Amino acid sequence: ERERARHAEPLRLGVPLEDRVQKITALSDLARTLREEVGATDALDQGLAQLLLTEGRLSIQLGQESRGAVLIEEALSLLKQAAESGPLDDEHLRSKSLGLILLGDIDSHQARLSDALPRYRQAQQLSLALLKSAPGDAGALSSVGHGHLRSAHLLCKLGRYEEGLPQFDPAIETLMRAESASPEDATHLEPTATAILEKIYAHANSHTP
Repeated sequence: ERERARHAEPLRLGVPLEDRVQKITALSDLARTLREEVGATDALDQGLAQLLLTEGRLSIQLGQESRGAVLIEEALSLLKQAAESGPLDDEHLRSKSLGLILLGDIDSHQARLSDALPRYRQAQQLSLALLKSAPGDAGALSSVGHGHLRSAHLLCKLGRYEEGLPQFDPAIETLMRAESASPEDATHLEPTATAILEKIYAHANSHTP
């Protein structure tokens, strides 16, 4: 019981990244053990998947992309199993979309651009589905905007400017909507500015008027 209570302590802001990874890893291991003891449930699988996504994202930030990819693939596998028992709820959609974006980022960073693009597009479709049930959801709007932006960036990088350039405008528009939906969240401001700058840069490189 003391060990479980120690793992249940909240994460604190400002702790070193390595310590945060260690904390999340301990929680993931605890959730796996609980799953083995009581059996899989949708709630438990969703919680474990979210822990694995967080652990994977932090591992990527530490430069451990291979480990991060394994964790994210495990999370997506859990979400896939949950989907077999019924349609995904909003939280499942968010988690699956995030997982695909993170795998796409790994592919992009490792120059596997043709692998990254379909992941981004699939994540974007999931976020669009989420927006149908929650039109003002800032997180879903941000995810859709990032999907457009990442796709635009990759297509232009591949020299496919005719496909890539038109995606910048919906990226900017959707990211601005995310800003309006959550004005207190400053994290939406930088992506919008980045999208505008990337659009200018891509137009300059494409020699398109």
